[in-house]
Amino acid sequence: MSVEVDALLHVLRAALVEVGGGEAPPLLVRARLADLHRDLGVDAPSHDALDDATAFLDDEAWRRLWLLVALGEALGEALRETLRAGVWRSAFVELADDLDLLTLELLRDTHARREELCRNWLMRLGVAVTGETPEESVAALERLDYARLVARVDAARARADERLAYLRKLQADR
Repeated sequence: MSVEVDALLHVLRAALVEVGGGEAPPLLVRARLADLHRDLGVDAPSHDALDDATAFLDDEAWRRLWLLVALGEALGEALRETLRAGVWRSAFVELADDLDLLTLELLRDTHARREELCRNWLMRLGVAVTGETPEESVAALERLDYARLVARVDAARARADERLAYLRKLQADR
């Protein structure tokens, strides 16, 4: 099975409008995730399993989870075998928490961040991107990795600060 990233991006844009700027009610999001499983004829995670898995989510993670469930609803039948493999925790809940830098505002404003979310989700599901080899998909995701980009900027700033401190010390020693 493979999926077109552009089709997912279209669904994600619509889901961003649906979520708006407000809350993603946890009960509703959990119910939609369970319904996604049931609609596909796959055993849904138990209420207790969902509670345990989502207990640590903050508001932004709930919003990202809402978006991921909307992507799952759009894929529908294509997810049946993947969800049977029990990846709901990793591909939905843990991913929503792991991508903490991808706020709703950033996802709304930046195409690259929306693509990063979609590609991360597909990778966690084990679903291929149409027209790409697995290596090409990994490379595309690495190019988009916002956390890595932020870390590189922070490291460059730290090096610049160290250099500036060194130059100031040299100047003071004169």
